[in-house]
Amino acid sequence: MYDASISAINAASLRMDVSAHNMANLNTEDALAQRVSLSEQYRQGGVRADVYTSTARPDLLTETVEQLAVDHYLQGNIEAVRAQDEMTGSIIDLLA
Repeated sequence: MYDASISAINAASLRMDVSAHNMANLNTEDALAQRVSLSEQYRQGGVRADVYTSTARPDLLTETVEQLAVDHYLQGNIEAVRAQDEMTGSIIDLLA
Protein backbone atom coordinates (compact mmCIF):
# COMPACT_ATOMS: atom_id res chain seq x y z
CA MET A 1 0.00 0.00 0.00
CA TYR A 2 2.92 2.32 0.70
CA ASP A 3 4.11 2.15 -2.92
CA ALA A 4 0.57 2.72 -4.18
CA SER A 5 0.22 5.86 -2.06
CA ILE A 6 3.61 7.18 -3.17
CA SER A 7 2.74 6.65 -6.85
CA ALA A 8 -0.60 8.40 -6.24
CA ILE A 9 1.23 11.35 -4.67
CA ASN A 10 3.52 11.52 -7.71
CA ALA A 11 0.48 11.39 -10.02
CA ALA A 12 -1.17 14.21 -8.05
CA SER A 13 1.99 16.28 -8.37
CA LEU A 14 1.90 15.79 -12.14
CA ARG A 15 -1.78 16.77 -12.21
CA MET A 16 -0.96 19.97 -10.32
CA ASP A 17 1.94 20.77 -12.67
CA VAL A 18 -0.27 20.27 -15.73
CA SER A 19 -3.02 22.42 -14.24
CA ALA A 20 -0.49 25.17 -13.46
CA HIS A 21 0.71 24.96 -17.07
CA ASN A 22 -2.87 25.37 -18.24
CA MET A 23 -3.40 28.36 -15.94
CA ALA A 24 -0.26 30.00 -17.31
CA ASN A 25 -1.68 29.62 -20.82
CA LEU A 26 -5.18 30.98 -20.16
CA ASN A 27 -4.54 34.03 -22.31
CA THR A 28 -2.36 32.33 -24.91
CA GLU A 29 -4.09 32.35 -28.26
CA ASP A 30 -4.73 28.88 -29.73
CA ALA A 31 -3.49 27.12 -26.57
CA LEU A 32 -5.06 23.75 -25.85
CA ALA A 33 -5.42 22.41 -22.34
CA GLN A 34 -3.35 19.47 -21.23
CA ARG A 35 -4.89 16.77 -19.06
CA VAL A 36 -3.62 13.82 -17.05
CA SER A 37 -5.08 10.37 -17.53
CA LEU A 38 -4.81 8.09 -14.48
CA SER A 39 -4.88 4.32 -14.66
CA GLU A 40 -4.16 1.43 -12.32
CA GLN A 41 -0.81 -0.33 -12.58
CA TYR A 42 -1.79 -3.95 -12.07
CA ARG A 43 1.61 -5.59 -11.70
CA GLN A 44 3.52 -2.84 -9.88
CA GLY A 45 0.55 -1.54 -7.93
CA GLY A 46 -0.25 2.13 -7.71
CA VAL A 47 -1.19 4.68 -10.32
CA ARG A 48 0.08 5.43 -13.80
CA ALA A 49 -0.23 9.03 -14.99
CA ASP A 50 -0.05 10.07 -18.65
CA VAL A 51 -0.30 13.61 -20.03
CA TYR A 52 -2.31 14.26 -23.18
CA THR A 53 -3.52 17.36 -25.01
CA SER A 54 -7.27 17.88 -25.07
CA THR A 55 -9.26 19.63 -27.76
CA ALA A 56 -10.48 22.33 -25.35
CA ARG A 57 -8.87 25.62 -24.44
CA PRO A 58 -7.67 26.15 -20.86
CA ASP A 59 -10.45 27.41 -18.61
CA LEU A 60 -10.06 29.19 -15.24
CA LEU A 61 -13.00 27.45 -13.57
CA THR A 62 -11.93 23.98 -14.73
CA GLU A 63 -8.35 24.50 -13.52
CA THR A 64 -9.48 25.90 -10.17
CA VAL A 65 -11.67 22.85 -9.56
CA GLU A 66 -8.85 20.55 -10.73
CA GLN A 67 -6.41 22.10 -8.26
CA LEU A 68 -8.89 21.79 -5.38
CA ALA A 69 -9.52 18.14 -6.29
CA VAL A 70 -5.79 17.44 -6.47
CA ASP A 71 -5.31 18.99 -3.03
CA HIS A 72 -7.87 16.59 -1.52
CA TYR A 73 -6.38 13.66 -3.44
CA LEU A 74 -2.92 14.55 -2.09
CA GLN A 75 -4.10 14.93 1.50
CA GLY A 76 -5.76 11.50 1.48
CA ASN A 77 -2.64 9.79 0.17
CA ILE A 78 -0.33 11.66 2.53
CA GLU A 79 -2.50 10.51 5.45
CA ALA A 80 -2.31 6.91 4.16
CA VAL A 81 1.51 7.11 4.12
CA ARG A 82 1.56 8.58 7.64
CA ALA A 83 -0.74 5.84 8.95
CA GLN A 84 1.42 3.14 7.39
CA ASP A 85 4.56 4.69 8.88
CA GLU A 86 2.91 4.73 12.31
CA MET A 87 1.84 1.08 11.99
CA THR A 88 5.35 0.08 10.92
CA GLY A 89 6.78 1.90 13.92
CA SER A 90 4.34 0.15 16.25
CA ILE A 91 5.26 -3.26 14.84
CA ILE A 92 8.96 -2.53 15.28
CA ASP A 93 8.30 -1.45 18.89
CA LEU A 94 6.46 -4.73 19.54
CA LEU A 95 9.33 -6.76 18.10
CA ALA A 96 12.04 -4.87 19.99
